[in-house]
Amino acid sequence: ANFAAEVMILFGAFKNGWEMERFHLFQIATVFGLWGVVISAVYMLRAYRKAFMGTLAARWKDLVDLRPGLRVPVTLLVGAALCYGFFPQSFVRIIAPAFRPYLSAGK
Repeated sequence: ANFAAEVMILFGAFKNGWEMERFHLFQIATVFGLWGVVISAVYMLRAYRKAFMGTLAARWKDLVDLRPGLRVPVTLLVGAALCYGFFPQSFVRIIAPAFRPYLSAGK
């Protein structure tokens, strides 16, 4: 989800930093950070594959799908999350007055 932000931070860190002999300190730290991103992506993709793409264990064969009584609350929560994701300004307008004193305190 934050891949674009991670890439921009890593590019900026690789470009700027304290000069050493041939590399600067931020370049070395960026290489380690990039390696951490790669390792975590591999770990996450392997976990996803094992959880969702693997064969179903025998102990889970008796599970049933979501009951009809729970479909309405789940649908409402998913709908609210989508509305908040696509139209965040409508919710920000509601909560903004409560945060104005905190945002203007530093000025």
